[in-house]
Amino acid sequence: MEWKHFDNIIIFLIACNSILLAIMDYRWKDTDSSTLEGTPKPLTNAIVDESEIFFTLCFTFEATVKILSMGLIMSKGCYLRDGWNCLDFAVVVTGLLQFIPGLANTSALRTFRLFRPLRSLSAIPSMKLLVNTLLNSVRQLSNILVLDNFFILTFAIFGLQMWQGTMHQRCRETERPVNGTWPIVQDDLRICGSFHSCSVACGSLYETTFIENGTEVTYEISEDIDKSEELKLLEFNYGITNFDEIGGAYLTIFQVTTLEGWADIMNMIQDGYNIYTGAAFFVVCVVTCSYFLLNLTVAVMLDKFKQLNQENTDRALHKYEKNQKRVQELKEMNSIMELRSQVSWSTTLNSFFQNAIYTDPGDPPQVDEAGHKIGRYKFKVCVLCWKMAQIPLFNSFILLLIVLNSGI
Repeated sequence: MEWKHFDNIIIFLIACNSILLAIMDYRWKDTDSSTLEGTPKPLTNAIVDESEIFFTLCFTFEATVKILSMGLIMSKGCYLRDGWNCLDFAVVVTGLLQFIPGLANTSALRTFRLFRPLRSLSAIPSMKLLVNTLLNSVRQLSNILVLDNFFILTFAIFGLQMWQGTMHQRCRETERPVNGTWPIVQDDLRICGSFHSCSVACGSLYETTFIENGTEVTYEISEDIDKSEELKLLEFNYGITNFDEIGGAYLTIFQVTTLEGWADIMNMIQDGYNIYTGAAFFVVCVVTCSYFLLNLTVAVMLDKFKQLNQENTDRALHKYEKNQKRVQELKEMNSIMELRSQVSWSTTLNSFFQNAIYTDPGDPPQVDEAGHKIGRYKFKVCVLCWKMAQIPLFNSFILLLIVLNSGI
């Protein structure tokens, strides 16, 4: 597990398995037959099926090695104490279950193979740091979400008070209602009322009055008429985005904050209400609810990223210092052991020479043949020479050598 190429090999296996899953033809993913509608089974699916056991065994070996080296779950720092390892373990277990004979719903277990590319997140430290940043920022991002909803609701209420019913204003073909409704100009697909003017009249199907010869005339709207019919067109987003009620207004402002089609909504308000008021409102809405809050979100995530990065750096530095301290302790222990060994060897050698050269002060003094004490010798070689001189055979040998030397 501490081998420097171990993680690189796992990442390579994950990449190979992901490529095989990507090239698989899913028309054959749940069938074992050799043909499908007269089409031969593709070679890529056969390769994926045959390589499945290989990748499963490799990932099982990886999990086994980590469990044996780290422990399973009981103590701190064990394999299953890490959320990423739990994901890896679930993928490995489901991969092994699909090889059990007679197990029902094997195709559902094969679906878990799609989680294998996610294992690269835990294998690559930089990607793991980014994902952890996102997950750890959820609590702070929830506060930004509340603030974002507050701004959207504020702009929605503002638009509701100003432009209620504006989206329904269309150019009319006649100045008077016909058969309980207003016929609209079908070719004119713009909101009328301000920047866009009509040749005849402008109004909404919801209106029940009109001015005739300076007098307000009231009429009844036919119950068979769909009052929102004029908005059920692609150009008006099928009437979904409007400022008629708080739900539609909130959805309209939310669409504006996503910057998806916000200019079209602004153009409709400019055509129906006022060109300058519409432009100012939507520009402020985009800057506040989109750019400002987006940058605030990025700032929160960047701060959390720096915090996690600093924690990882401090953790790695602490681990390095701990290892260095342990190495230094081992070196000191080794030095002490070597010093003790040298001292022991020197003491042993000194004791050997002391015993070999010097006499023991506790030994009795030497005596001659008559039993008289003749003193105590300091060196053992002197004692040896004295003892040799006391042997009668030694004196006879010396006398023999004198006689031989005299004869020669």
